[in-house]
Amino acid sequence: MPLEVGDSVRLKGSGELGELLQIRAAARAYVVKLKDGTLKKNVPFDDVEKYAGGAGSPAKKPILLVNTDAVVAFAVDDVVEALFKGGKSYYRGRITRVRPDGAYDIAYDDGDSETNVAPEKVRLCAPAPSTKLLPEGTRVEAKLKPQGKHYPGKITKAHKGSGSYDVAFDDGDTGTKIPAADVRVVEEASSALEVGTKVEAKYKKKTYYPGRIAKVHSDGSYDIDYDDGEKEKKVEREYLRVVEAPPSPKRASTASSDVKIDDGTKVEARYKGKSKYYPGTVVKRHSDDSYDIDYDDGESEKRVAHHFVRVVGSKSSPKVTRTDFAVGTKVEAKYKGKNKYYPGIIAKGHSDGSYDIDYDDGEKEKRVDRDLIRVTGTKTSDKKAATDTDDVLAVGTNVEAK
Repeated sequence: MPLEVGDSVRLKGSGELGELLQIRAAARAYVVKLKDGTLKKNVPFDDVEKYAGGAGSPAKKPILLVNTDAVVAFAVDDVVEALFKGGKSYYRGRITRVRPDGAYDIAYDDGDSETNVAPEKVRLCAPAPSTKLLPEGTRVEAKLKPQGKHYPGKITKAHKGSGSYDVAFDDGDTGTKIPAADVRVVEEASSALEVGTKVEAKYKKKTYYPGRIAKVHSDGSYDIDYDDGEKEKKVEREYLRVVEAPPSPKRASTASSDVKIDDGTKVEARYKGKSKYYPGTVVKRHSDDSYDIDYDDGESEKRVAHHFVRVVGSKSSPKVTRTDFAVGTKVEAKYKGKNKYYPGIIAKGHSDGSYDIDYDDGEKEKRVDRDLIRVTGTKTSDKKAATDTDDVLAVGTNVEAK
């Protein structure tokens, strides 16, 4: 049971008897008046015990150590338990204000708050003996205010007495004695990321932007290829947060760090880390198990992560293509996958069955899926043949009619 002001106590080290005059929760110490009148300040909690035998005539009023009309037992941000609205049950919270008359304003862990709580209704809240505090330097997300949002930062100090933490936030703010309930651990800063991992990084240590790990350095820093085309070298791990880790290999034929793919091997790769695989050929293998790839449609890409590459055949494997439409064919296509069809012509057919479209309004779109395209005419060179025919359409022919 926590000691209270006015208790008869004994100092464990010396055996001296006295009376408890003040509780300094922030320092986890007591102020004790000994029987001979000597004041002992800042006596650690663990060095004082309650003495049932009494210590003589107790003082009628605690000795004041501050220029105020009441003894301030707790300070702002101290973690306490209080009788909410004068009830019988104690609830955990944090001191948000100390009033001149010694009363407190308290923000409770469950979101409630209370003002002008009498000192006798407040007691020290110590963590359970089994509670293990997080070490200094731990990456966390914490609430700067009891009812606010969590923000990323790093623990700078752990308070054993209250089980709270001082946190230095990434944006420069600092928080003191933040309750453990308002602190949550995030991914350890020391955990290594792999090439190809999708991340958000603080560009030049300012604002987070999406990108991908391009290279891992031996000092734990990373080169980042941002989605907007920018690049940044040797970004420290603390300025990165993972958005999506590289997928685990699902097939034996998928490239991994244990499988070396020789130059010239036919593969399929996820272009720019997207979900779809495109056929191509490995032209160079790097020491970090990434690959330079020349795609069958003419595109090329450097340092593709091995997680995004899978072998589809040997060097002599035949090239399988799918080109239902010839270049120049008049079509209508769903621009960017939307519901409406727009007229245009086939500009290029890819081996994966997708097409580049030149729309009649001047827009262009690459790699449009076959399912989003419908034919409205023939190639320009075939116009005459198409218009000269007098063949009657068969029943069931798909047509468009005015």
